[in-house]
Order: sequence, then C-alpha cells, then structure tokens
Amino acid sequence: MYLANKKFTKNKSIKMATKLNFTFIQTLVLILGCCAYMLIFFYRYTPTVLTKQLSEALNVPEDKISIFGSMYFWTYAVMQPIGGVLGDVISPGKMIALFTIISGIGSITMGQSSNFILSCAARCLVGIGCGPIFVPVTRILANWYSPRGYALANGILLAMGSVGGCLAQGPLSSLCEIIDWRWAFRLSTIVGVIVAVLCFFLLKTKPADFGFDEYENLDNKPINAHNFSSVDASEGAYGGKVSVFGQLIKNLGIVLRTPQFYVFVVWDLFSPPTFYNLTALWASRYLQDVMMIEKKSADYMILILSLAMIIGSPLWPFLSNIFHSRRWVLFASTLIGFLCSLAFVFIRKNIGTVLVLILLFLFAAGSNANITIVNALVKETNHATAATMLGCANFFPFFATGLLQIASPELIHLADGDWSKPGHSPRAYALGLWLPNAIFTGIAVVASIFIKETYGKKPEVTTYN
Repeated sequence: MYLANKKFTKNKSIKMATKLNFTFIQTLVLILGCCAYMLIFFYRYTPTVLTKQLSEALNVPEDKISIFGSMYFWTYAVMQPIGGVLGDVISPGKMIALFTIISGIGSITMGQSSNFILSCAARCLVGIGCGPIFVPVTRILANWYSPRGYALANGILLAMGSVGGCLAQGPLSSLCEIIDWRWAFRLSTIVGVIVAVLCFFLLKTKPADFGFDEYENLDNKPINAHNFSSVDASEGAYGGKVSVFGQLIKNLGIVLRTPQFYVFVVWDLFSPPTFYNLTALWASRYLQDVMMIEKKSADYMILILSLAMIIGSPLWPFLSNIFHSRRWVLFASTLIGFLCSLAFVFIRKNIGTVLVLILLFLFAAGSNANITIVNALVKETNHATAATMLGCANFFPFFATGLLQIASPELIHLADGDWSKPGHSPRAYALGLWLPNAIFTGIAVVASIFIKETYGKKPEVTTYN
C-alpha cells in the first residue's frame, strides 16, 4: 500500500511495536490535517446554499452576495504566499492551530452580524484564517509519507476537504430548515476550536519530533526530512548560518528563478477558478434556472461537484503512478474539463438532469480535482522550497476566483439583457458563465503541455539552485 511505510528502522532493528506506533501517528497526522482542511471547504461554499438567507438578513439583493462571497477569496489568495513562506520556517502544527482560530473568529462574527459591511469584513477574516492552512498540512504530509505515498495522501486530503464542501451544500440546506442559519457558523466555530487544540498539541513537523530516528519509504530510499522541517533561526535549509528572514528571502528568490513555477501559475490562474466560482456561487442557481429544479433538490444535486473531488483527488495521482507520468495525466484531465465547459456553452434548454450531472461531475474532476497532480509536481520540482513555491502558486487561483465572482454576475446580466428579473436564462449562463470557463480551461490545457515531467526523477534533476 502506497500510504504505509514498508520498512522502519530504529537502532538498527525492526520492531513491530515501533512500526505500529509509527503507522498510528502517521494516520493521526493525516486525519488532523483533513479535519482542518474540511473546515476550509465548509467556509468556502456556505454562500452557495445560504444566498437567500444572507440576502434577507443583510438586506441586499441576492446578486450582491457575490461580493460577500468574493471577500473570502481575496484574502485567501493574499495569505497563500505568506502561508507558504511561513510554512518553510515555523512549526506547521502551531501555524494551523493559530489560523484555524482566526477563521473561527470570522465565522462567529458572521453568525452574529446583520450588517453587510461587517459581514464582508468577517468573511475577509475567515479567508485570512483559512489561507495559510493548506501549505503546512501538505508539508507535514511530505515529511511523513514516501514520494508515491505523498501523492495519494495529498489526494485523500483534498477528497476529505470536499467532504467539508458536501456538508456546506445539501446537508447545510436541510439543517437551516430546522435551526437558524446563524447557528451553522456558530457550530463550525466550536468545531474549529477543537481541531485547533488537537493540531497544536498533536501535529508534529516530522517523525523525529516523535522520537523516531530514521525510516525508509516504500522505495527503500531515506526521506530527507530536513528539507521539509522548520528552519532554525541559525541554520538554513541549505547549510550555513542564516537568519530566518534571510532564509525566507533565499527561498523566495529560488522560487522566482524557477521557470516551471510560471507554468504552474498559468495553469492555476485558468483552471481551478472556474470550479471555485461555479461551486461557491452558481451551481445551485444554474440547476434552478436552467433545469427548473426546486432549490432544496438543487442544493443536494450540487453534491456531485464535491463527489467528483472526493473521487478525482486521489484517482488522478493514482493514475499518474500507474502511467508513470504526471504531466500527461494532468493534460488529459484538464482536457476533460475544457470539453465539458464547451458542451455547456451549447446547452440552451433542459437536456435531462442525469446528463447535466454527469457533465458537472466530469467538469469538476477535470478542472480542479487534478490539482493534486500539480501539487505533486510542485513538491518534486524543488524539495527544499516546496512550501514557498506552493504558497506562491496558490495565490493565483484564488485571486482569479475573486475576480470571477465579481465579473460573472455582470457577464451573466449582460448576456441576459434584463437586469431586473431574479433568475437568468440558459443563454445568459452559456455566454456569461460557461464560455469564459471554456476559454480559461482551454488556456490551462495548453499550459499543461509545457509542464516538465517530474515522475521518477531524482531530486537533483528537478532542483534549481
């Protein structure tokens, strides 16, 4: 099995108890990381099913909720490079705990507010808290799992994040019919505090922090955990005496001199934002307006998007291991997302719920579930600055999503030609939502061709000095 270490050596002998202890802690690290990441997706997608409630409570038109929703993505984007740089130099467990608390403060503020401006500010705070969490989680996983195991562990992480997205869709819609919608934010804050406490005390950067001296991965090659561990204030990741600030600048400089970084940026700018914009804002409304499905049923049907993430996130890395290629699996999966977007451009009437749900599933799998492959490519491009590169690259999809969430209502209204009616026509969705999606994902397909293959390459082949 990819996720389990095949051999574990301590004091030159293999002990079953030690092996079991390592596997248990390794699994615990993954579970806690998944819990923190699930909260991110829950916060991200809540506006999708709470649009009407938020509109009424904040006394603004429903289309203005897109501004409220975008506040999360702006601050989330800004925090990506900050989180990435910090992720290379401070303890990930404490970092995850701190920012989970910050997002919880923003969440409970939203649950108490009746003012649109204050709610937008609270939404910004949620984005600030959620932004830096993904990078330290992936860095911890990189320390605890073998190279092949990391790709699958990262897939499981994104899949479980999508479970959080599932909870923010149909189940949240049903819950808010029973209790006041504000309690959804209050309860999520309570869960966040619990997760933060557990992460603070139990999430350790590397196996050595638990007393394990050395271990071998599935490929029988020792993992250089030092490359992923926190940088000491007096010892740089590259040797020699450097300050933490000096190490930050050095890492950032290496990332900016890495040609592949800019190819990753292009893919990140044009593929994931199409998925985030659809899932966080338009999916349920599209099914209601075009497929004539009532709201509660539509809120449950958009679970298909999260299901695609749950299945696709671990599936694409698995296929890349089977075919011994990350680049071409990324190319093929992104092409699927592009073709589905193009198909939606030509849908101008109800063509059947099943067919639309299949297209939505494939679109999600091809536009964002494959980001697990990109994450593996980033990690394998430069081990020593993986967190910095991942954080810097992750700025772009969320920045672009913020732009899309502001622009897409305007584009849809423009295609509709009628700014007064509450719903939108199939033509408006085709030209205002899906045509931009097709253009964006088409650019991402081209970008994927220029990504350098890293599967099976030795670190020195893909490390830039």
